[in-house]
Amino acid sequence: MLNDLYEFLNIKGFAYQVMKKPEDFNWMSPGENQDNWIRAVLLSEKVSDNKEMTSDKVFIAVVPANRMLDLNQLSRITDTDIELLKGETADKLMPNVVSGIRLALPEFVKMDAIIDSSILKMGTLCFEAGDGKHYIEM
Repeated sequence: MLNDLYEFLNIKGFAYQVMKKPEDFNWMSPGENQDNWIRAVLLSEKVSDNKEMTSDKVFIAVVPANRMLDLNQLSRITDTDIELLKGETADKLMPNVVSGIRLALPEFVKMDAIIDSSILKMGTLCFEAGDGKHYIEM
């Protein structure tokens, strides 16, 4: 999976570095600097067609790691019923990454996305590479 990710980043022409995470590193731990980290959250939207059948549309929200995603506000803005996907349900949608990790590259994982506009002002970005041992800095 990492080789596919590197190939994708190279084809897109992104300047990036692959960094090895320290053994005890967790960007979610209190005290860790999260300023440059982004994370992905998998979401499901109930979609109705003309026959009143409903299905789930899955997409990614990419947000700064130090911010919480307000699902209620997102549901109001989009006028849809949005739910967080987690655990085994979410893991099945990203089968080539370590359990619990969500890649913050919607085009790479071929999913629609909502991206927090504040990410554009962040400069250097860091995100999980998917193997649990490395991260990408770009």
